[in-house]
Amino acid sequence: MSGDLDLLTALSDRVRAFLTDRNADSVTSDAALADVHAVRCAIEDSRLDQQSTVRAQYLVAVLHWSRYLALPTGRREFDYLAAKQFFEYVAPYSPERVPPLLRSLIQPAPPIGSLTDPADVDERLAALTELGGALIVRHQRRPEPGDAELAVHACREAVALARLTGDSQTPVLVANLAAALLLQSPADLNKLDEAIAMIDAELDGADTRGTHHLLSKLAIALDHRVSLTHDDRDLVRAADVARRHADLLPTAGAPRAEARNRQAMLQGRLFDATGTPETFTAAVTAAREAVTARHPDRLRWAGHLANLANLLRTRYEHHQSRDDLDQAITVGIQALNVAPDHPKVVALRSNHSASLRERSGWPVTSPTWKRPSTWVVKGSATGFTSRAPSTSPARCSTATSMRHPPTICARRSPCSGEPSSPSTPTTRSTGRPRSTSASACLRFSSTPVTLSI
Repeated sequence: MSGDLDLLTALSDRVRAFLTDRNADSVTSDAALADVHAVRCAIEDSRLDQQSTVRAQYLVAVLHWSRYLALPTGRREFDYLAAKQFFEYVAPYSPERVPPLLRSLIQPAPPIGSLTDPADVDERLAALTELGGALIVRHQRRPEPGDAELAVHACREAVALARLTGDSQTPVLVANLAAALLLQSPADLNKLDEAIAMIDAELDGADTRGTHHLLSKLAIALDHRVSLTHDDRDLVRAADVARRHADLLPTAGAPRAEARNRQAMLQGRLFDATGTPETFTAAVTAAREAVTARHPDRLRWAGHLANLANLLRTRYEHHQSRDDLDQAITVGIQALNVAPDHPKVVALRSNHSASLRERSGWPVTSPTWKRPSTWVVKGSATGFTSRAPSTSPARCSTATSMRHPPTICARRSPCSGEPSSPSTPTTRSTGRPRSTSASACLRFSSTPVTLSI
């Protein structure tokens, strides 16, 4: 027993050295791991009395949390989970000792029915929306353990509160929840089906803004579902949803360009699955509109040009139309001039060279060009819609290769693919009189953020 108490003292000294002196080695060293392991064994073997057990659980939780704070991303996931587990033991005795980041996961939120003042409801919705949006954005840029889980938790509570009070912006909050679910589990069929079912239930009564965000997430969810089930019915619906979403957007600018490019890629994949000529014609038309809408980002516009060039080259392979070949060459040259270093454009070079040789009548080494067997759209899972109306254009990742399966991008820098999040995080507007409190003011100052899935 005395040896176990000495272990607790040693562990306490390590934590104190980190918290007061910022000595990271005191909690990240192998000796620190050995000490915390010994204390956990003492807890599991019931060698401590009740008071010492509670203290030991707290010290283990704090040491793992200190390691989470001190270690770089990629090496601290285990410590986050261990800290969360032990703070759950501590919370009933000392809830104030739980770190704020974990508090909303461990401690139950106040009952929704207890919020009777409209100002309180509005402020809580604002806080939940801001929290969910910040977590989603950080998960996409610099992912931290638990971000997606916390985002889902915050968005679920916001949706429940909005539905209870009949908030007119409920569809926007449902779109946010779908975005968080897609970020959390892009390859979980049950989570995808939950997101799709939620969106379907909200679409009928949604206004134009809500419909825009719901369709954006729905197209991405269906696209991910196709990659898991290989069901052509999901692909047909995904292409139709992408078309409907693009139709809602202005005829120029980044959102329209990205949406039409996503539609073109989905319809190209649908052509691969069905072989219907009309589907491929629609894909080429959508790709042209994506280029015409002209994304302001040079790399993304180059990616859209490369996608159109590939589609035109594919149609030439099927119909041997000289006009398609000429256009594929023209668009390919434009893509090469705009961004010769873009990964998609670099991949286009061999096809472009084959097209030039074929048009000039030179012999072409067989095979001249192979049509991609899969067409890929990177969806924006997870775009988050914040509470103030969106005023800035969506920022999405660059156009995706048609040769790789779609994934939700959670990298710190834009990936070379179509936007991976279902939409931009925009704000949630409200018809209710705006509170003059600080949190209400914060809500209306939020800015849209583009999320890559």
